[in-house]
Amino acid sequence: MLHKRGVIGVQLMIIPFLVIMAIIGVSIAISIWAFYGEGYDFREAEAEMLNSKISKCILENEISKDFFSSENFYTSCGIDSEVIKKNNMIKICDGFGEECLTSKESIFIEGSNFNVCGLNEKDESFPKCFTKEIQKEGKKYVIVTLSNQVSRRVQG
Repeated sequence: MLHKRGVIGVQLMIIPFLVIMAIIGVSIAISIWAFYGEGYDFREAEAEMLNSKISKCILENEISKDFFSSENFYTSCGIDSEVIKKNNMIKICDGFGEECLTSKESIFIEGSNFNVCGLNEKDESFPKCFTKEIQKEGKKYVIVTLSNQVSRRVQG
């Protein structure tokens, strides 16, 4: 009973201690959820960025007879062909519009199955597509890009 005045101050310090421990616990839980939670789906954004890069390349460069040859196209546009062959598909048509997806004729093609473009609404595992039409010197180009690169996920 000699030290009653000091004991109240020590007992009140338990409240800030518990608040700090709760904040730390919630922070750890949020960090674990963010790290091991759902993966990120950047396929649509990647297809759009690739399409934009190709569109810009076509508009800025002079289109010669051999511009759309595989080596020249990748070099002129600054695109890594190994990455495209592994995760993406590109198809460039000459003025076909929406028929470019099903058409056998194309100016440039990397990949083979462009019919999956309409299927990604039914099943999320299909590649994401992006289509864009551009005009240069009175000629219409339809650029279709697909991305199938998924983010890395922890397999449980």
